[in-house]
Amino acid sequence: DLPEDLAARVASYLRQARSKGMEFFTDAAVAFPGVTHIWEVPGGAEYCAVASSLMVRHAIYVLTFDLSLDLHSPMPGDDGSERMDRSGGATKTYLDLVVDSLDLIRACTSHHQDSASVQRLVPAIVIVGTHMDLLGPADSEPVKRRAREQFATVKRALLGRLSRKYITFPFFAVNSLLAGHDNEHAGLLRCHIEDVAQTYFPTAWPYSYLRFEQVVEAERRRGLVCLPLADVFKTAKVNCLLEQSATLTMLCHMHNQGLVLYMPRIARMDDLVVIRPQWLLGAINRVICTPPPPQDCVSPATAASWHRLVNEGILEEQLIYDAWQDYGSNQALLLDMMQRMDLVCPSLPHVVDRFIGNSSIAEGGDVPPLESSIYYLPSMVRFGPTAEEFLQSLSPERASTAVVLVFADNFLPGSVFSHLLQRCLLMCPMQPRIFNQCAR
Repeated sequence: DLPEDLAARVASYLRQARSKGMEFFTDAAVAFPGVTHIWEVPGGAEYCAVASSLMVRHAIYVLTFDLSLDLHSPMPGDDGSERMDRSGGATKTYLDLVVDSLDLIRACTSHHQDSASVQRLVPAIVIVGTHMDLLGPADSEPVKRRAREQFATVKRALLGRLSRKYITFPFFAVNSLLAGHDNEHAGLLRCHIEDVAQTYFPTAWPYSYLRFEQVVEAERRRGLVCLPLADVFKTAKVNCLLEQSATLTMLCHMHNQGLVLYMPRIARMDDLVVIRPQWLLGAINRVICTPPPPQDCVSPATAASWHRLVNEGILEEQLIYDAWQDYGSNQALLLDMMQRMDLVCPSLPHVVDRFIGNSSIAEGGDVPPLESSIYYLPSMVRFGPTAEEFLQSLSPERASTAVVLVFADNFLPGSVFSHLLQRCLLMCPMQPRIFNQCAR
């Protein structure tokens, strides 16, 4: 039996040794059984802004699509009509969504490729076709031929695209349901992912990392959601004997593993470490999601708030309260985190007053007070005119003072528009008009 204060005593001895100029090593790597942390991100365009903040290089991305669908058929919109692309001039197909998703992964994770990874580009992307059982018996030749044709369609669409270099082969086809027993095709997919993980990523951690994870787990049990970076430095110094540079390396590694959220590339998130990432994402997914049908809403006011969100990008306090009412006092923290991630933006005070004067929600009088009543959430806007119609709608007297943002032809990932617009809204002196990939 080891004494309870063993770790403290060893740390004390090491500090004494360091004060005397002695050298020692605390980063000996220890092997441990592989642990998989799964992060599921829906494929809709409204989720791009969140997904782009979380994507990292050292991960395996499994991109799935439905084999039973015609990839060239247009995707239906919320009202059953064909969904328009970002420029508003053509319909979006299921194949477009697959290609856009691959381009988003590459754009958000391919920065700073080092010389060691030139022969093996990271991240690794695995493409999987699902719902094979809807086509017929899995071993029948017609089903196999259909899967090969669908995979060939995807491969042709990726010719000449930079994202193709990150895809691992072969592609896999699996059933949509695994009812009570393992599936042979899913088993092959698991083996492939394990092989990719062993090839691409190390399976050993320094012992100091494991010690830090134990400390963080204790903070999670206390109910803490995030820690200031300065406090993390102190904790790592006292408990793990890590200097600041080594602590930053550890945080990046733990972010890649899905244990924490540390995003130094986002200016307002570089001084914060989220130690309960799933809790945060669960809350965000309550407002950045596929809106429920009006008949499923708890009240007409909530249905009206959803309608205004997807048509105008305005997140009202009624919807915030309904989505997060079980989060209690953490609502302010959640709004602050979403602002730091450039997901929402509070309007300026004089714009808030103008909205309240025209808001049916405010007239209802049943909304609990918040510090700000109007937030903008551009990633949820689904409709809008074409770029030509939008420019023509500007009156001559307003055209001289208006700032117009138009992202057309899928040239950049959709998340870029959302993040850029958030920065513009922080300085917007007038009531903005927000469309899908377009704003004034």
